[in-house]
Amino acid sequence: MRKNILFLVVFSLVATSYSQKSESSNHRPAQVTFFYPLGTNGTETGITSNFSFNILAGCNGGVNGFELGGLVNINQGDVKGCQIGGLANLNGGNLNGLGIGGLMNGSMDMNGCQIGGLMNTSAHANGCQIAGLVNHAKTMDQGLQIAGLANCTQEMNKGAQIAGLMNCSGNVKGFQLAGLMNITKKSEGVMLAGLLNIADSAENTLAFINIVKYNGKYRLTLWTDETYSTNLSFKSGVNHFYGIVGIGYNPFFDDLKYSFNYGIGYRAGNPAVAFDLEALLINNYTFEKHNSLDYWMASLRPMVTFCKIPHFEISAGLSFNYLNTSDYDAAKKANLIDFIEPETSSYNNFWTIGLGANVGVSYVF
Repeated sequence: MRKNILFLVVFSLVATSYSQKSESSNHRPAQVTFFYPLGTNGTETGITSNFSFNILAGCNGGVNGFELGGLVNINQGDVKGCQIGGLANLNGGNLNGLGIGGLMNGSMDMNGCQIGGLMNTSAHANGCQIAGLVNHAKTMDQGLQIAGLANCTQEMNKGAQIAGLMNCSGNVKGFQLAGLMNITKKSEGVMLAGLLNIADSAENTLAFINIVKYNGKYRLTLWTDETYSTNLSFKSGVNHFYGIVGIGYNPFFDDLKYSFNYGIGYRAGNPAVAFDLEALLINNYTFEKHNSLDYWMASLRPMVTFCKIPHFEISAGLSFNYLNTSDYDAAKKANLIDFIEPETSSYNNFWTIGLGANVGVSYVF
């Protein structure tokens, strides 16, 4: 081990002497650094190289070609080409090319691609950012952000954001997909989230809950169906698509009286007469700890909606249902018409497919 360290020290000192003799400008074909300032450039940090190899960590002026670092690559200026850092690439200037960092990449302007194990950050991005946790760009002309946790940008002129948890942005022209939520000031494109979209204004939103300040459409719907349950649902969206979340109570079910309902819907038509198609999932449950019964129904519901009084709507339609439950009595009450009689599944539950109906009244605000 001592011999290896001694070799690196001697090599760096000899290379430094050679480099200083062969080059007097701010550009050199190659540089090797063990750990700054122990390297061919010594304490000169303003030198640009075509090939840069930092065994542990190096601080250089820039790279026009390829850079490899065992731990950290640090450049005061621009990088053009490819840089790979075991932990991080940190550039005081711009990145034009590819940056791969085990933990993070940082630069001013980025034109190309950043791939970071934890995060990528840049003042202005034009290209692709891929991170295990977080991507941040103050502005993005066009490109793609993919993060396991979150993407953040103040303005995206054209592109897409895909995050496991959330996207947070100012103005976006493009597509947003988040496992939990999107938060945007102004969206010109599509916002798709597992739970919640929040925006000042938006063109298209799809989540269970959509809160849009200026052009959002909201309804509170009181409805019942073939099981005689009483349900209250909140429907929210922009333009045609909307999300649905609600609660319900069914006094005719002996054990599974309470329910949640959630889904998505699409509306076509005009304010007076509209046609809705809803995909709804209903889950009934009990508060009794000793009761292990379960009940869930997937329902596709085409409906007709009439609005004759301002702020109020009346809707009615059919429902095509798939039911899976451990309560045989509940299975028998689920449909008006059973296409398939309740049968036992592999988990000793009962399942059935049938036809139902629903009717409701909504308050629009």
